[in-house]
Amino acid sequence: MGNLSTDLRLTGAEYESMVAKRAFDELTQKIELINGKIVSLNPAEPIHDDFIGCLNQWSVLSTAKEEILVRVQSGIDLYELESRPEPDIAWVSAGR
Repeated sequence: MGNLSTDLRLTGAEYESMVAKRAFDELTQKIELINGKIVSLNPAEPIHDDFIGCLNQWSVLSTAKEEILVRVQSGIDLYELESRPEPDIAWVSAGR
């Protein structure tokens, strides 16, 4: 008998609906939607947080605020890829 299980794949809209309905509020780990799959992430350690703080400060001082928005641990909607990652640091167009 073959494998009867399959991965549950979500669209970005389905994931956002679940977030809005607080479906993940009881989880103790951080999750992201990547290529239609919910993935769990390892918790950050203090040194990781220190690096994020330093990188954030450097990013803000090194970019033109009229052109670049520095986002820290914020979700980015990539629904054409069925993904909503939450990168530690992201530089995005200020016009976006």
